[in-house]
Amino acid sequence: MGTVLLLGIVASLLSASVLAGPLLFVAIVFAPAALLMVLWVLMRLFFSTGSAA
Repeated sequence: MGTVLLLGIVASLLSASVLAGPLLFVAIVFAPAALLMVLWVLMRLFFSTGSAA
């Protein structure tokens, strides 16, 4: 999800679109949250498989 957001931002910046500002804001706000969510899911999977073994 974060990669798609970054690609959209790069495309809008290259085309000098009006959406560059809002897309940049969304990326700054939601990219850390998405990263934390992915890390949380990975840790849950890691600990659930580690405790089962």
